[in-house]
Amino acid sequence: MSITYQDYIASVEAATDEGRIIFADSATAPYGPPDAWGHLDLDPMHGRIGSCNTRPLDSTVKALIENFAHEGMRCLEGGAGLGRGVYEINQIANAAGIQDIEIDTVARTPIAPDIAVMKGALEIIRVIKTRYRDVAESDWEDFSSYLECNGHVILLELLCKVQNILGVDFLRKISSPYVRTQYIGSFPEDIQPEGLYDFYFDVLGAFEYTDCPEVHLRVLKNIVKPSGAAVFDFGGCVKRSEALRVLADANPDELFLNNRVPRHGLWQIVWLRPEHPLARFFRAQKDELGYVKKRHAQNRWDIFPMHDFIQHAVANT
Repeated sequence: MSITYQDYIASVEAATDEGRIIFADSATAPYGPPDAWGHLDLDPMHGRIGSCNTRPLDSTVKALIENFAHEGMRCLEGGAGLGRGVYEINQIANAAGIQDIEIDTVARTPIAPDIAVMKGALEIIRVIKTRYRDVAESDWEDFSSYLECNGHVILLELLCKVQNILGVDFLRKISSPYVRTQYIGSFPEDIQPEGLYDFYFDVLGAFEYTDCPEVHLRVLKNIVKPSGAAVFDFGGCVKRSEALRVLADANPDELFLNNRVPRHGLWQIVWLRPEHPLARFFRAQKDELGYVKKRHAQNRWDIFPMHDFIQHAVANT
């Protein structure tokens, strides 16, 4: 299907008019606040699509969604990029016959809620390079020089043009919106979502970039239900690690599992609220699990691999 950059912007603007995209006072509609990795920009030549904003759904997040999703579930993603993870959650829910799952996002750049990205940036660029001649001989005169200088990212405007030339669905028009409400701005400094959520996930998103990690965690504690869970990655920053330690020490009923993900030396925290089914299982059987690597404190544990642990817990409850 032919999709233009103008189609994408028009979708964002329509959702804004309908109240489904809410901008903080510091954010400029329809683009959001300045963001080095935003896919939209006032100048189309600055909006970029790369591996960080087209990442697939994290395996831990996927395992939690597959095993604990339910009718009426409310999810919130911090830093959704181009929305690939959100779209995959919708696919999981649809496959499980769950009709009314609600997914909101807090991010610095809005998503067209009815246009989904189907592949990651590196795969997109690989496909384009294999059909380079088809694109280079088109009317896009600057394509050759652009690809030589930017081999790992691509402009959204250029992606739309290339998709239409090749007839490949890198972006796809969806019949109904796959994200409910988007809150655009810096979270939690200048924008916060409304209501309570069953699940929060954030892969190198809002928590990695906030200047106030202790406030971020306090807000999460207030918006994630006592029966809910949160998953977030960060780069091991001392300030963020200390904020987590303080929260864990002050709240012994909260359970924090550290999953050492094998990508870029990141830390992944799985935060289980006291009434989450997985938390109850872990407290009952923690000493019998081969997944526990090191005991930090009463409520902090190293678990690896997290996906296998979740499957084990589900199979034994």
